[in-house]
Amino acid sequence: SLKTVYFRNFLLEQLPTVPGVRAAERKTVTAGARFLRGMANFIGTTTFGGIPNVTSTDIDANKIVGKADKETIMASVLADFQAALTDLPEGSPTEGRSVFAGYATKSAVRAAMARYYLYQKNWVQAEASASLVINSNFYELVNYSEVVSEDFNNESIFEVGYTASDDPGTSAFGLNNLLVGRREVIPSNQFITQIFSREAGERQATVDFDFNEQGGGDNGWSVSKYGTADEDNNNIVIFRLGEMYLIRAEARAQQGRITGATGALSDLNILRTRAGKNSEAADKPPLATSATQAEALLLIERERLYELAFEGHRWYDLVRTGRAQAVMSAFSPNWTSKYELWPIPQTEIQRNPSLVGQQNPGY
Repeated sequence: SLKTVYFRNFLLEQLPTVPGVRAAERKTVTAGARFLRGMANFIGTTTFGGIPNVTSTDIDANKIVGKADKETIMASVLADFQAALTDLPEGSPTEGRSVFAGYATKSAVRAAMARYYLYQKNWVQAEASASLVINSNFYELVNYSEVVSEDFNNESIFEVGYTASDDPGTSAFGLNNLLVGRREVIPSNQFITQIFSREAGERQATVDFDFNEQGGGDNGWSVSKYGTADEDNNNIVIFRLGEMYLIRAEARAQQGRITGATGALSDLNILRTRAGKNSEAADKPPLATSATQAEALLLIERERLYELAFEGHRWYDLVRTGRAQAVMSAFSPNWTSKYELWPIPQTEIQRNPSLVGQQNPGY
């Protein structure tokens, strides 16, 4: 996140001085830089809480930027998103979605704003932003197997693309190496039980089993969503259409709209229908027909677990909904509430004296 913020600040500072850049291109690049800076700060503050609000590339000045509170950072995130929305291209539903999924577009910003408003508990704006993306008809729900196995599919709104030369499967820090090769992170037995429930349907394709990997603390299960250099699922998806339905469902449930055409369960059932598209009738995920508000919110939480597994949402979902204590204390006897915020890296405290004494509580 810090590197992303620095590079975007560099672009914002230096681009006006570069000769020969057409005005239209200057506006688009500037908008893209603000979008990515906003995303970096959003991830930073939802992970660490308050962080320095760095807006320049002045190294000496940046060394003493103190920690701004989360509210200040989130306000800057929204300002960056709103500015980016003005000047980014709309994208095209007909000229190859894969071209636009690799670049910032208005749809990517609207998706980011839908997630932003969800985290801010602004249910009305979260629903509206998600609906703009859904109703654009730029994207479509593909078979879930394509979500797992294909980069830049027609559901993708924005993703980080890799080439054979920098593919994460060949990187020491790549997700495929981490999740499959080195097996430092594997699906828990609790998750495997959940993903093989009937509700999950075809989203079981998220994981794969290898008998030869069993042994010790290894249950033999792996994540299937991130491939090696010769596979077509190397990219990291940041936004896709499935998440927009889940955001809208949660926003509608929080507003007390559970059933009917514009109710939360309607959006949830769209995803369950997709998850049973190629299943036998007896294996299809059951459609939800009624629920209280509390029941609907738990249904949506579980749906997010199935639909967005290993895409970087689960931890933040538990924290933002206040469910981390209940879920994690049942999962691990070592859980303490301090873990809801990550510790500020010691290297950052050493570089920036203004962070001395500002470590997150409990660390």
